[in-house]
Amino acid sequence: MNNAGIEISSPLLQQSTESFDRIYAVNVRGPFVAMKAATPHLVASKGNVVNIASIAGIGGSPLLGSYCATKAALIQLTRVAAVEMRPAGVRVNAVCPGFADTAMVERLVPDFEAATQIPFGDLVAMKQGRLGTPEDIAEVAAFLASDRATWITGSHYVLDGGLTASLV
Repeated sequence: MNNAGIEISSPLLQQSTESFDRIYAVNVRGPFVAMKAATPHLVASKGNVVNIASIAGIGGSPLLGSYCATKAALIQLTRVAAVEMRPAGVRVNAVCPGFADTAMVERLVPDFEAATQIPFGDLVAMKQGRLGTPEDIAEVAAFLASDRATWITGSHYVLDGGLTASLV
């Protein structure tokens, strides 16, 4: 499982090139390098990869433009790797969590509250019902890594309590 990710809370075009390069190096280059290094073992074992992306990769969010861009890149990296590795019997998928009870989300609370003028707990309750848990994410990742998911590859799974499904 590739679970690399850092965030930088900043308006996209006010962010330095150096900070953009740093987030890209961790969130995209890191999983790429890990998959590349693991390829011989993955091919030999008919293994699989589960990348942890984010719903930020399928929709925009103020203050998280570079994070959104990197998670979109990771979703596409997942899809291409799945197509290219399928002939070798290797599956590659991604999980896209919404707001979850993690240190990363906790760090973003003040910025989200300032940007939306809504208490974060109210925003989460309104948009996705509750915070996700690491266990919610782990359950889907474990399923995708299991023999019960042998025909699933090149997909990204949204875990967000309906946040991205709602228009209102």
